[in-house]
Amino acid sequence: MKILARLVSLPNLIILAVILTLLICFNVIKQTIIEPDGYEYINLTKLDRNIIIIKDKSTLTKETWQYVTDDQESKFLVFSAYLDDRKTDKFVRVIAVGRTRNPTPVWCKLYYKADDQNTYGTKTIQGNHMVISENWGLKYTARYVLCPIDTTKILPDAVSILTNPDKEPMNILTVIVNSKTPVDWDVFNLPKKIDSIAVCVKPLHNEYNKEIEIMEFIELHRLLGVNHFYFYNHTLGSQVDCLLRNYISEGVITVLDWQLPIISQKEIRTEGIFAALNDCLYRTMWHHSHVLFIDLDEYIMPEQVDTYKELLEHLNTKPKAQTTGSFSVRNAFFYRQWPDDEDIGNLNDEPAMKSITLRKTRRKTELNPHRIRSKYIARPEMITMVGNHFIWQYLDRKLGPMNVDPEVALMHHYRVCEFGGDDCVEQSSIVDRRVYTYKDRLLSEIRSKYYKLRDKCQLLEY
Repeated sequence: MKILARLVSLPNLIILAVILTLLICFNVIKQTIIEPDGYEYINLTKLDRNIIIIKDKSTLTKETWQYVTDDQESKFLVFSAYLDDRKTDKFVRVIAVGRTRNPTPVWCKLYYKADDQNTYGTKTIQGNHMVISENWGLKYTARYVLCPIDTTKILPDAVSILTNPDKEPMNILTVIVNSKTPVDWDVFNLPKKIDSIAVCVKPLHNEYNKEIEIMEFIELHRLLGVNHFYFYNHTLGSQVDCLLRNYISEGVITVLDWQLPIISQKEIRTEGIFAALNDCLYRTMWHHSHVLFIDLDEYIMPEQVDTYKELLEHLNTKPKAQTTGSFSVRNAFFYRQWPDDEDIGNLNDEPAMKSITLRKTRRKTELNPHRIRSKYIARPEMITMVGNHFIWQYLDRKLGPMNVDPEVALMHHYRVCEFGGDDCVEQSSIVDRRVYTYKDRLLSEIRSKYYKLRDKCQLLEY
């Protein structure tokens, strides 16, 4: 009894309580401890299925649309998150969609990797909305959610977006860090070197399945000097899906899942095109020196040289090239209703005869002005927000576009009459066979790819 009395004495009880507390903290891995630096530490194995994937970095490269709230009718969703530390104010920039008007206030829950494998520090801060332009007045629009951060400390590994800071998050996004901006980085003194060229394409939709046209698009642009392509898959046909998987295996393209649950053209513009284009802007930033933002029926064609590298080297000799954030190229319509080129019948096989750029060589004489149907080659590090036909916002007001002379480059646009019917073919036109410069090499690549994958991908017989 004396021994028991000694054990339960007040000093010993205090010591035992301290030991038990330390053991609990050690075993639970700081699950609710608030540190002096303001971070709350959590064990991700205790959180829901959305958040647990942060343990394996490889799984977080597979972005998908995630809801912000459990009210799915609100249609506030997030897709990806990027470190943007190019200016004094630094952010995690989240690609999102939501209501065009009166957006819900947002908070950002930032996750920071601790020493323990499953432990992350978290910090919740208020975020800001930034609507991405060109929403056409529809109910929902692409937007950024901006989460301010201090990059002098450790960078966040992931972020969740919330409309109520007291609720558990329904989403989590890896913070993609393409490259931390150097301290001495100067947007007005970027090297003009053409390191790598990429193409960004708006979401593929309506069970897109034009296998010859997409092969032609990829192969002709590769001849022009494109190193990589970024596609967004809303809905694909089985043949094109198989083709793209082959290009993925070759390291030529990246395809991102784009199952956006909002009705296109009625609720949001063209499968959320502006969310895709701006995701592609930040996805390519620091990886590619120049990026083309074009559609599958569009080709920016150099008129005096054979490759984009040569074209850009020429444009870099122009005045104000150092402050040029994009190169705007005027649009020329090659209407599909016009007759095929007279030489098309001399091609040897059906796949080659389906080449849209070789069949349609008649174009409208009058060109569209810059910013109307034009497309552009962007320098991603110099841009904050892209649109379909021009740049909406550069990193600095002193940056801007260079309007390219049509004798230097022209955007070939292969489509039907833009206002319906066939009246467009009555307009003044000329024959432009510039693409025939690449004919033999292009047909060789199309034939090679077609016959290699015809059986595997069950390509349609023509």
